[in-house]
Amino acid sequence: MKSSTDKEALLLLTHLIEFVYRLLWGDLFTLPVGGGIGIPPMRGCAQYTHGRSTAILGGRSADKIILQNCFADECAKVLIATDDGSEGDKGLVTQVLERLVGEQGRRYDECIAIGPMAMMKFVALATKKYGLKTTVSLNTLMVDGTGMCGACRVTVGGRTRFTCVE
Repeated sequence: MKSSTDKEALLLLTHLIEFVYRLLWGDLFTLPVGGGIGIPPMRGCAQYTHGRSTAILGGRSADKIILQNCFADECAKVLIATDDGSEGDKGLVTQVLERLVGEQGRRYDECIAIGPMAMMKFVALATKKYGLKTTVSLNTLMVDGTGMCGACRVTVGGRTRFTCVE
């Protein structure tokens, strides 16, 4: 009998294979949400959706929104949120997300969020209300990368996990 860790790894691998398959062969609709320095890594996600994603980009002001033209070429739609209202909606990316998913009832297979910790937290809380699977980047939590220091400890699904090794 396999250990629970082996079963979890197999389940994760199965989900990853399904995600990549659907991404490459056309029926996956993602909602990339990028804030500040999290915008560049989101571009890779947008590129592989072949124009089937709606990107939400956020920043303090219009001059902080980078790669906007690249996203416009790679996404079906690009929505902008700035704190000062200098471009797009005045407010937070979560407000745009709420409008899309909550008010307009748009359906997405997954939300992928990369940006400041607070943004990712509130994106995850907003998508949880709608049962939208969400992946966030926890790279900034790592210190030693071995699981020894415990700085990257997070609770996921009621279980303690270590970002750097799990």
